[in-house]
Amino acid sequence: MNGSPVDSVYNLKHRMASLPPISADSYAENVATSLVSNKQESFDAVSTSAVVKPSPEEERAEESDGFEDLIGVQAHINCCLFCTNDSDRLEGNLEHMSSEHRL
Repeated sequence: MNGSPVDSVYNLKHRMASLPPISADSYAENVATSLVSNKQESFDAVSTSAVVKPSPEEERAEESDGFEDLIGVQAHINCCLFCTNDSDRLEGNLEHMSSEHRL
């Protein structure tokens, strides 16, 4: 057999287990497949552990029920987009922007 010492040892193990020997090409293919499989498992392990955890501020923002956001939006709805006019209600703001700014 002209293979490397490693595949010779592999075939010796095969012989001891009463299995037929394999060719050097088959051995190389088995080794390559094993290496690819091991690299994929390593990649998967690293990918899984590399998940970015949200900061405490982000967690609090996700837990928010949106009430604070609604209050902030309401204040902006009553303010004119083009000047400092502040209306009491949305309809008043729209009327102001329509008449004063030709919106």
